[in-house]
Amino acid sequence: MIFDTAIIGAGPSGLSAAMQLKRAGINFVILEKDKAGGLLRNACLVENYPGFPGGISGNELADNFLEHSERLGVTVLSAEVTGGEYDDGLFVITTMNGEFQSRILVLATGTSPKENNEFAIPDECKHKIFYEIYPIRDVS
Repeated sequence: MIFDTAIIGAGPSGLSAAMQLKRAGINFVILEKDKAGGLLRNACLVENYPGFPGGISGNELADNFLEHSERLGVTVLSAEVTGGEYDDGLFVITTMNGEFQSRILVLATGTSPKENNEFAIPDECKHKIFYEIYPIRDVS
């Protein structure tokens, strides 16, 4: 199947784009390698988002984005993009789950935390090092 649009990234920008495409009746696929909500999940408190004068946690706001998009019928596919090319008028996006083709591509990949490249970390303690806040919540 060829999609009109492919969105890579299901953070606030990707989900917003998907909701607008859904409303417009445009055929799309949205691909996310991690948990929908993106780096917004790292924010302990978001105080500059309209509609929440007392602030809201990033995790809760991300959940609100996801709930809203699901209510509109947006489905986020869990798939890490491993490659892509533009061939004969189509974007060909490669994932571990297969290939997706689209006429238009939206890169909503946000910002990436900078991983350590400065010093050696022993393998036995790498599981204790995090580059984002939200996964720490799941550590007991």
